[in-house]
Amino acid sequence: MHGTPVSFFISYSRRNSYFVDRLAIELETRNILAWVDQRPIESTQPWKDILREAIELCDSMVLDINKPFIGIEYQECAGLPSELQHIRHISYTADTKQGWQELLAILSDKETTVPGQVGPLNRVSYFQKEALVAEAAEDWRKATGFWQALLEEDGHFAEAHQSLERCLRMQGTRAGEDGEWELAMNYWEALLKLQPNDAQAVRQFTLVQHNQEYTEHYRDVEQLILDNMLPLAKTMLNQLYDFAPYYGDALKLGQKIGIEGTIRTPKIFEEEEVERLAQERRKEAEREAQRALERAAEAQRAAEQMRLAEEAERQRVIELARYREQQEREAIRWQEEQARAEAERVRQLAIDRAKRRTPAWFIYQELKTVPFVVWCSCFLLLSGLDSVIGILTQSWRWTIILMTIIIVLAYMLGYHRIVHRRPAWLRQPREPAMFPANRSKSDEWDTMLVYAFAACSIVVLSCITVYCVMLFGVLPLHYNVQHIDHYLWISRTSWLGGQIKLGTIMGAVLSLVLTIVFLSQKKKSFGIALTKALFYGSLITFISWVIISSCGLVFNLGWGLASGWEISLIGLAAGIAGGIGLGSSLTVWAKAGDIS
Repeated sequence: MHGTPVSFFISYSRRNSYFVDRLAIELETRNILAWVDQRPIESTQPWKDILREAIELCDSMVLDINKPFIGIEYQECAGLPSELQHIRHISYTADTKQGWQELLAILSDKETTVPGQVGPLNRVSYFQKEALVAEAAEDWRKATGFWQALLEEDGHFAEAHQSLERCLRMQGTRAGEDGEWELAMNYWEALLKLQPNDAQAVRQFTLVQHNQEYTEHYRDVEQLILDNMLPLAKTMLNQLYDFAPYYGDALKLGQKIGIEGTIRTPKIFEEEEVERLAQERRKEAEREAQRALERAAEAQRAAEQMRLAEEAERQRVIELARYREQQEREAIRWQEEQARAEAERVRQLAIDRAKRRTPAWFIYQELKTVPFVVWCSCFLLLSGLDSVIGILTQSWRWTIILMTIIIVLAYMLGYHRIVHRRPAWLRQPREPAMFPANRSKSDEWDTMLVYAFAACSIVVLSCITVYCVMLFGVLPLHYNVQHIDHYLWISRTSWLGGQIKLGTIMGAVLSLVLTIVFLSQKKKSFGIALTKALFYGSLITFISWVIISSCGLVFNLGWGLASGWEISLIGLAAGIAGGIGLGSSLTVWAKAGDIS
């Protein structure tokens, strides 16, 4: 501003340089002298301080409060600072031409214009001429403003579009080389609005946007050099190039601190990208040529294959007639073999089904044990469970009734499988069993008689066992008789009923749980699992009985290792038998239900 009369002062953000170029040209066409601030005012610096510093550096200053102070809104603004609320604003966001008219009206009111503005008919030729003159002088910013003005007058002017793109490209490149990232972003962004798919603009806008983030880092390096802290400045500059490798060195700081090598700039980045894209195009062309050769070779192979296919087709027709004749003979022979195989399969299926319904198959194949083990399980179930019921009820009537019910249920649930074939009324509906007509059933009846006799013997033995337990062990006992034992100065009370019921309940529950645990091990056969349940289950149950009986004695619960403890062992034995019998019978019943 020194030595230059200023009629119109424009203060703006570097991001709005594209619009300010157009504003300056419009004012120039109307002979309005405009001074445009070319230096960047960063967002981190208070704008009042910057303007105050500029005023202090002037040789002279003229303050005329009668001059207009006008705010121009180029983009949508969420809110203005309180210092600017009283200023008159002109909005260009909705209608650009309306904005120009309002601005010129204000200037006319303040008598800031002078005669000699360009007439409407001469504006297009004037803008074109001045734009070409500015381009020849490499004044790209001024040329940009003229081409913008020309496009506003005639939007279909093809040369103006191309020239404006060229000017924006040159200014974006130059601003990037000078390290003016905000200015470069403005021009590349303007170019993207004209050409959204411009590859160079997309690359450069992204690059300068990234470099803008490290502006303060670069200024810190400059300050460190001024403070003569060169090693630290060199380290920080190298770090900057690690994060922003194409930042450049507009102030030549690298030379001052001794960084050797080529400093990469946005221009070098663009050259590398162009070279990379050219190499990719060359490689793509080579791949396309290779693909063309492969397509030609493939076409040749296809022709050869077609010839061979035609020859093969002729041979196939000849062979087909022979094959059909042979196939017919093979089909007849195959049908005969299939009929024989089907008849044999049906016969074997009938035999297999008959075997699967026999007691021997169920015991040996399904339970994987011997008949004696299954009979023992049945005996333990009937004698043990009925003995438990007799001990708990001390009643012949309930013992006989429940024993009858247990025998019937045990038979229906699965123990019928160890006596004879599964009854028809318990089986799923199916086609009639197919047995050979000449099959003799004497062997089957002999086997069934053996298993039936064994089952009846088990029932009889179980009844005898229960009878003996009730007659000699349960009925003579008086459950309500109280016994008092003295241990030194401590006395303990017990009842026979509590003693025998304790042993019975403990034996039944623990042996049932342990038997289920042993039988749930699928790797063990039924016989081995039942043997382990008898031995280990009885041992564990007895040890548990000793522990619990001791606790009962200590806490005077009316049972335990006091008078009548031997009666508790009788109940324990009956409970163990009943629990093991019930647990093993559950496996028998489950297996019996799976056999069809």
